[in-house]
Amino acid sequence: MEPEIRSPYLHGKACPHCGRIGNHEGECAANTQVFEWRGGGSEVHLLGDFNQWTRSGESKMLPNRIASNVFVKRVSLAPRRYLYKFLVDGHWRHDPDRPTVADGFGAFNNVINVLPLRAALPSRSSESELEEVVRGTGNDARRVVRLRWPYSGQDVQAKGSWDSWKQAIKLEPHMNPLNQQLEFTAKLELRPGMYTYKFIVDGEWRIDPWEESEGSGALENNILRVRGFMPKPRANPDFSAVLRWKRKPIVLDEALWHLALEGHSLDIVGDAAYLFGGRSKKGFSGDIFRINLLSYAFDAPETQGESPERRAFHLTYVFGTKVIVVGGFNDRTLLDDYFVFSTATHVWRKGSLSGKVRPRPREWASFSVGAVDRGDILVVFGGYFYTHDLEFEENLNDLWSLDLTNNTWHKIEARGEPPQPRCGHTAVTIGSKMFVFGGAQLDRGTACKYFNDLYVLRSDADESPEWEKLSPLGEQPTPRAWHTMKVYGEYLVLFGGKSATGLLDDLWLLEVRTITWRRLETVGGRPRGRYRHATAIYGDYLILIGGATQRQLGYQRFLHRINLRGAAADDADKDIEDTEVNPAAGLGGFTYY
Repeated sequence: MEPEIRSPYLHGKACPHCGRIGNHEGECAANTQVFEWRGGGSEVHLLGDFNQWTRSGESKMLPNRIASNVFVKRVSLAPRRYLYKFLVDGHWRHDPDRPTVADGFGAFNNVINVLPLRAALPSRSSESELEEVVRGTGNDARRVVRLRWPYSGQDVQAKGSWDSWKQAIKLEPHMNPLNQQLEFTAKLELRPGMYTYKFIVDGEWRIDPWEESEGSGALENNILRVRGFMPKPRANPDFSAVLRWKRKPIVLDEALWHLALEGHSLDIVGDAAYLFGGRSKKGFSGDIFRINLLSYAFDAPETQGESPERRAFHLTYVFGTKVIVVGGFNDRTLLDDYFVFSTATHVWRKGSLSGKVRPRPREWASFSVGAVDRGDILVVFGGYFYTHDLEFEENLNDLWSLDLTNNTWHKIEARGEPPQPRCGHTAVTIGSKMFVFGGAQLDRGTACKYFNDLYVLRSDADESPEWEKLSPLGEQPTPRAWHTMKVYGEYLVLFGGKSATGLLDDLWLLEVRTITWRRLETVGGRPRGRYRHATAIYGDYLILIGGATQRQLGYQRFLHRINLRGAAADDADKDIEDTEVNPAAGLGGFTYY
């Protein structure tokens, strides 16, 4: 029997498949898994634990309408771990690009963990909750790790392999200051390694179905991974090596050259980058595009469901295989809506946001997000509100949380002195800390003041969040706005933006442990100075596409990328172009850059 999930956020029973409270009609679409076989063949069947490994008409996979060598099968599954395999023209095959386990016969089965999903699956890893060093050095050092039970209960304890399951640890109840809901937490000091554990809730053994687990039935346990302290990248131990920008021509049909590449979003799920929305000279876009980061093929997946209207300067965030889209603006209005796009099923779903108080709509990269120590809460800071006639405008520095378990807004009252009102800033999260950098204040829609200050919002489970202005070491980046900043291990990577003197093409690294800025030296096909672009981290690579330059809006056919481990790590990367591009060349009168 599947465990009943009770939520402290809403009363009543939850569907064990998708987590929604109360009855709902139709299939639990959040648990629909899409299986693909890309190895060709004439007849392909999907067999596994979910169909008792029985070949039938229901197990047959259908060929993709576009790529004939790709076969697809959608299956709605309850949350648990499944083994599966493909029967291709009568021969057993596994997908080597997907997780595998030995099948006991000298070959492999694929394995998939299906988790219960609510509006979206947070990729909330226990690694994100690691905190400061307690004592020791190297891999003997200990970290403070937080266990969290965000569901109902009266008495909550936990046991685990850290002491051979001997002593129960009591989790204390408290009110989560970010969403003002009850949860239970406890802190442990653990050395790096992998641990298994389980909760005891009112005398019953329970696992958290949102967290990683192993085993099945009564033997299923949650997994806690405590990583060692990250060394600097191997090929670039002190970031003194020269980094090399490289440009890859995007393979796409000319019919897609209406791409809006200013104020768009770029999110990576697996080996694909998803580009949504944005603005060009032809107006705002509501399209979503996919870039295969292995082949650099570019396509527009066929979507279903209610898709968002055209927009730019919106907020996106990745949860598992889903991309969350919040707000933005277009030529008609400021937006405060909420959409979920499943990269597995290509289905859009519109969510309904609630809350006793709600943030006003805002624009220009103004939604900054950090899942501060919790993967199911988004934190939004600052922005710019205005009326279309600019009779009223306001730069904001308010702080809000969006609880994704019930799509409810909450206003956060943080301690300490907050950053000055601003928009065009960035906010990223490492562990329980959200870092806010830069931004600008606007006067009648025009930047009148730029910032290069750095703030941290600390969010401890036992206290309300607190702002602190940091004093970084090293050379400081120029004050700027509409830049990008991404998390790379225990570093923050900053690129570009707009300053009072023009557009920027510089690359910076912030070491979070020492709060030290370092400007990185780069060579190769360096992108022109730009702002309102989009970047993402893919392994050791920083991926860049689009943005506005001095010449015009970001019409371009190049994806830029740079290996943050150093130029030597890219020596074998011969398929990536590393030549200067004639800026006068173009397609349809638009410049490539």
